Amino acid sequence: MFATLLTLLVMLPNGDLTVLTGPLSLRHAPPPSVLSSMPAAVTQSLSELKKAIVGTATPRTPDLMELNQWLADAREREARFDSAGANALRQQVLAAFADCLHTNPELRQVAVTAQLDLVASQLGEDKTPAAELLARNLVRRFGRPHLDPARYPPAVRTLFDTTAQEAARAPTMEVRVKSHRPGTVYADGRLLGPIQNNARFRLQRGDYRLWLVDEQGQSSLPRVIDIEDQPVDITLSIELDERLLIEDSVLLRCDDDCDTQLAALALRIGVPKVLGLPYRPEGLDPQASQVDNNAALSLTTPVSARPQFTPWYLVPFGVGQFAGDQPLLGGGIAAAEVGLLAWHLFAIRAHSQAVNDNHYADEPALREQRNLSATWFYGSLVAGVVEAVVMGLVTGE
Repeated sequence: MFATLLTLLVMLPNGDLTVLTGPLSLRHAPPPSVLSSMPAAVTQSLSELKKAIVGTATPRTPDLMELNQWLADAREREARFDSAGANALRQQVLAAFADCLHTNPELRQVAVTAQLDLVASQLGEDKTPAAELLARNLVRRFGRPHLDPARYPPAVRTLFDTTAQEAARAPTMEVRVKSHRPGTVYADGRLLGPIQNNARFRLQRGDYRLWLVDEQGQSSLPRVIDIEDQPVDITLSIELDERLLIEDSVLLRCDDDCDTQLAALALRIGVPKVLGLPYRPEGLDPQASQVDNNAALSLTTPVSARPQFTPWYLVPFGVGQFAGDQPLLGGGIAAAEVGLLAWHLFAIRAHSQAVNDNHYADEPALREQRNLSATWFYGSLVAGVVEAVVMGLVTGE
């Protein structure tokens, strides 16, 4: 379907880190012009990049039959009074759902059942606070579940009645969603509603994974959001998601629109630059992917970078460190230099007063204190300025 397969180099927002997200054979190595612009240190792992894209470092496609078997095994263990073993299997189901790349009604129902059974188990063991926490989380992320009276006792149904009433009164925040493809938006297992270009929904504060399911039933990759005190804006793009291969590596498939897709990916993961380089695993027909190996596709989005030099670096009392995006160090230097200044001013005043009062016996010691405090104070000013300038030259752009 796509003629070009790209491995990805990602430039992070601070401008000084790079991530290589897929194997490159030597004959397809980045050209020197690209490598010369990339620092040698690679400090962000592939798993972190996966987490940035889909919210989990271990994405997978769960086996629905296996998940249902785990739930059945859990109920058998619980019947044999092995609650710990049963709940461990249910947690495995929830971990699989948390790592899934695409959603469907069957997977959502499996996740709800696992959580309902966990709540019932906790209540049965008189662990009411734990059961209440699980119930609130389920209702927030999946909505009010249907409870089979034959399966769940009255205490469980009562708990969810109370939890649903509390959720209805809980404060919410607006989530503004964009999509070029019409469909239905889900937050974890909760149906939010239809979307046609733009839609607005309200959710309780907390973390969610959003999915778009189009009119053909195709699901986007999950987008993780964390709702706090401000509205959230997010774009769901099946068009980009269907071009991403997220397995052992993260690869991007494209045709003549590679630059556009790289731009969308950079915007999605919040980095200033994504470079796409030709990738062909060993054994693949060379004619299947004809690309220019000497040209990397790139797109840069605006980002504030640390300058190599600014006059603010010459200002003491931590100002240079703040200008270089080192707030913790800047605060420490400011506190230290203010303390040294206070010591120096006190020493100057004590020495002057001794001279004016003709306390000649005390004058040599006070003069030594004045000189020592001056050395420390002015030395700290010079050291702070030098540190800010050197860090700017080394790490700035």
